[in-house]
Amino acid sequence: MLDKTVTDWKAAAEALNIEGRAFINGRYTDSLSGETRATINPATGEELAQVALCSEADADRAVI
Repeated sequence: MLDKTVTDWKAAAEALNIEGRAFINGRYTDSLSGETRATINPATGEELAQVALCSEADADRAVI
């Protein structure tokens, strides 16, 4: 693991597939509103993914 190069790590990062839906009750699901929000790499300003914009009601679904 320590022998990976910066190039290796960049390639791994580019290959990531970020799941943007919320994980609630054992499955991925959209937020109740269907809204999403961009996640941004602060170093580059690049958008990494759109993720579910969850509300209090979504949190209640997850814990109740």
